Amino acid sequence: MTIADDPLNRTAVLTAWGDWLHDIGGWQWFVTLTLRDPKPSSGTWSRPGWAQANRAWEAFVLYVRPPVGHLQWVRLFEMQSGRGVPHVHGLVKGLEDTRFKEVSAFMWERYGFNRILEYRPELGATHYITKYVVKDLGDVRFSDGFLTTTQQ
Repeated sequence: MTIADDPLNRTAVLTAWGDWLHDIGGWQWFVTLTLRDPKPSSGTWSRPGWAQANRAWEAFVLYVRPPVGHLQWVRLFEMQSGRGVPHVHGLVKGLEDTRFKEVSAFMWERYGFNRILEYRPELGATHYITKYVVKDLGDVRFSDGFLTTTQQ
C-alpha cells in the first residue's frame, strides 16, 4: 500500500495510537461489551444505540471504581456491521482488585455479552482497539484527567 492508496496513512496512525497506549502501561483489564437487543415487550426501541452503549460503559466504570484512588480508562465504540449496534472495547487500570466473575455477571444481567480479561501486553490489545480510531463512526473517550495523570 502506498500513501496514494491511503492518504490518511491509517497504518501510521494506528501504530502511533497503539504505541502510545502501550507505552502508558499499567493496564489491568481488556474489556469488550456487546449489548443485547431489548426484549420485544420492553417498549418502543428495538436495538441498543450510542446512548445505551454509553450507559453500559458508565455502569461498568461505576461498578469497578475503587473507593480510593483514580480509575483510568480508554474506551472505543464501533458499529457492529452485522447488527448495526455499538460494540465497546476498553482498557482499564487503577483497580484495587480483579473480580472478573462478579463484574462480568453484573454486566451480563444488565447489558449483555461481555468479556473482561486480564490485560496481557504481549497479546496486543492496545493496538487492537486502536483500529476503531480510523473506522467510520468510531468514538474514542478517556477517563477524566486521563491525559494529565498519564503524563506525570
